[in-house]
Amino acid sequence: MRGDRLLALLLLLQRRGKVTTRELAEELEVSSRTVLRDLNALSALGIPVVADRGKNGGWRLLDEYRKTLLTLTAEEIASLFLPFPESLLRDLGIDRPFRIARQKLFPHLPSPAEPRAQKLWDRIHIDLEPWKEKIEKPEWMTPVLQAVWEERKLRIDYERADGKRKTRTVNPLGLVARGRGWYLVAADGEGEIRSYRLSRIRFAEILQERFARPEGFEIASYWKRSKARFVANLPEYTVRAELSPDALRRIRFTGRFVRLLEEETPDARGWTPVTLRFDTEQEAAETLLGFHSQIRVLSPRSLRKKIREMAESVLKLYELE
Repeated sequence: MRGDRLLALLLLLQRRGKVTTRELAEELEVSSRTVLRDLNALSALGIPVVADRGKNGGWRLLDEYRKTLLTLTAEEIASLFLPFPESLLRDLGIDRPFRIARQKLFPHLPSPAEPRAQKLWDRIHIDLEPWKEKIEKPEWMTPVLQAVWEERKLRIDYERADGKRKTRTVNPLGLVARGRGWYLVAADGEGEIRSYRLSRIRFAEILQERFARPEGFEIASYWKRSKARFVANLPEYTVRAELSPDALRRIRFTGRFVRLLEEETPDARGWTPVTLRFDTEQEAAETLLGFHSQIRVLSPRSLRKKIREMAESVLKLYELE
């Protein structure tokens, strides 16, 4: 969304020469504060946006730069029109403004870029909705998003994975969408930055007190580092097993609970020795038991014993009926 707005801002400056902050805000349907942030972003990218002070002042591009419109190629301009997932726009409450902005921008695109941008919209669609899984509804998105924009402290009642709840006051720094789930990135009173899943927020209240964002903080960089640490610390449980042809086909197409690390040459029966990776022994036992006689565990022996005990408990359960 911001990429489209920056492009629209550049086109307005190029077309109209000199424009006031208020005029830009009205044209783009955003606040004056947002316009100033976008102008600063353009300057940071090396685009010569200058301000003329006084009664007839306003924002403009340097004349030489304005004549060239943009240093962007047609392909680069078109790439800014890559469709954004509608479900996430809807969560943020900007799905309709996004569609309107696209309609307003297309007539003003340079002629070489317009057909390329149109192809992106006509031929590429990004769908993050799960097939059957429950979709998380970000119930507290509105107050959380408002606190992020206004840089106000936020009091949240947060439920951890173990079911325990705790009320805490945080400085909301931004939001991250992962799949169809949203995460609030926020700093606590001591400055430690953490991520909070929005679906686990049971209550949110915006406080009057404002906070200062950490200097140089970029949410994308933070999320990449945080994600890398999380993945590196995930538990790992490796299993050696033999898979029937049917089980091998199923394992190849599933990646939620098990990952196929190594696949060897099938034997005379068509069964294939493999190395599988799970997070935990319990997860491995439950998953492999679901394949009944189609998977034979070779190691570890403790897993073989666990699967056998689980199978025997199932038999006892049905013998009682």
